[in-house]
Amino acid sequence: MNAPAGLEGADIKARVDAAVDSGMCMAVWAELQPDKMAVLEVSGRSRTFGELNANANRLVRMMRAHGLKAGDAVAIVCSNRVEFPEVLFATLRGGFRLTPVNWHLKPDEIAYVVDNCEAKALFADARIDGVEDVGASCPQLKLKVAIGGELPSFTAYDDIAAFPGEDIDDPVRGSTMLYSSGTTGRPKGVYKPGAQAIGGYDPIYDRAVDKHICTGPAYHASPLAGDIRRALNNGVPTVLIDKWDAEQVLQIIQDQKVTRGHFVPIMFQRMLNLPAEVRAKYDLSSLKRITHGAAPCPPDVKRAMIEWLGPVLFEYYAGSEGGVGFTITSEDWLKHPGAVGRRPHKDAAKILDENGQECAPGVAGAIYL
Repeated sequence: MNAPAGLEGADIKARVDAAVDSGMCMAVWAELQPDKMAVLEVSGRSRTFGELNANANRLVRMMRAHGLKAGDAVAIVCSNRVEFPEVLFATLRGGFRLTPVNWHLKPDEIAYVVDNCEAKALFADARIDGVEDVGASCPQLKLKVAIGGELPSFTAYDDIAAFPGEDIDDPVRGSTMLYSSGTTGRPKGVYKPGAQAIGGYDPIYDRAVDKHICTGPAYHASPLAGDIRRALNNGVPTVLIDKWDAEQVLQIIQDQKVTRGHFVPIMFQRMLNLPAEVRAKYDLSSLKRITHGAAPCPPDVKRAMIEWLGPVLFEYYAGSEGGVGFTITSEDWLKHPGAVGRRPHKDAAKILDENGQECAPGVAGAIYL
């Protein structure tokens, strides 16, 4: 199916690429397809591209009204709900540095990340235990906003309605600083101030039919970059899953005609563990690409997924700190089971021995990205 007139071509590519660099991508799509659904929750709550863009503008104005300026940090502790991308795209046009925080952490661990990233504003999902205490323990905060409910000393998210939704006329490209899991001590921020903007125009999309599903938590690097930022920057909707349920995911893929999404191997295992008659109930033929990574995928699991869904699996191997990405298609993997792909060029990654020297082909060593 071809995309509607005006959504493809060199002019749109140039506009999107320029808008990504200023953080104003949603403004382009709000102009081209204001009433198209951009984000959908399993609960049924949604935002159109027009609504998402307007709320991003309101959020920038709210933060500026509380004294935030370009270069300041913002933290968000939030489950997969429509407010998450609104805050993301507000920071990307306001010049702020956004840190999404793992809401599964304990309150004192969340407070550590909020304090360590030097956040001046905190957006917190009221459903998450302990977020009120997090706000109280971070005195540097100029603004605390409660999402989805009331919290003492927090401003209600809905108060953004008091601010105009028209595009700001002085956008500054923002950034993100994600934190490691903290397996070797405290979580550590990964920040690359000169990094290239994520999510420019991608001709791979068919904007008339493509739709992502975000199966993992939005604070994780891959779902954030692929299923939210890259998808929406390209005018492609995404469906947010707030809690993993294998059969529900199949139902959503069928009902929403999902074409793309990011999964991890344990999700494959849980879907494969469904009774055969349950898996057979759902039409998954809309799927074009299932990207997976973040953990090794057992060869028997991957082979079973390819046999079930067809050659739509696309694996990557990379690092949150910005390491080069190895990639491999289903077709190539079937020829080389267990492989994670080729390096994109010879200097992109090396296999080194214990002395830091590059190993000969076929010799095991440490992967240097």
